[in-house]
Amino acid sequence: MYATGLVDGRNVECLVDTGATLTLISCDLWALIRDKHQLSSFETPLISASGNNLTVKGSTEIAIGFAGKFY
Repeated sequence: MYATGLVDGRNVECLVDTGATLTLISCDLWALIRDKHQLSSFETPLISASGNNLTVKGSTEIAIGFAGKFY
């Protein structure tokens, strides 16, 4: 399911996965918001649903809003 979310005041089209243990954002979105957030090291290997390894630049906490509620 796709929904429009709010990330740092920007409307973003999001793929909602209620079973996910973490949320990923694109490099393009990160480029727009990175001056407001700092990355920490992230060493855990991630594998996509299709079995491919994912390259992760780091981790941070970002509030994401849906329907007026932020998570």
